[in-house]
Amino acid sequence: MKLKWIMLAVFYIPSSVLVAQPLSSTEQQKIDFLKSELVNSSCLFERNGKQYNAKKAPKHINRKHSHFEDDIDSVSKFIELTATQSSMSGKPYFIICGDSKVESALWLKARLSQTQTNK
Repeated sequence: MKLKWIMLAVFYIPSSVLVAQPLSSTEQQKIDFLKSELVNSSCLFERNGKQYNAKKAPKHINRKHSHFEDDIDSVSKFIELTATQSSMSGKPYFIICGDSKVESALWLKARLSQTQTNK
């Protein structure tokens, strides 16, 4: 009886759940914007206690972006999967600008929010 219900569930799951949705050009533009904001900042990117200059930070983020590409369907998902925390240690990433140290997800969301507010 359980097998019958499992088979029914598999066949009735909407195909949109099973197939990754493509990233819209608007969302891709937002992701590209955030990457350029980081590269062009004078901030440091901290990952697992080690600091990287802003020019080197996107290299790691781009690797994670490639790894999670099929799971990223929005800028929010991009931030969550690539720029929030270490997949290995679970430690959050930070952005350090001068005396200010904030979690990278907050920094990226603030940059995105400022841009959308200024439009």
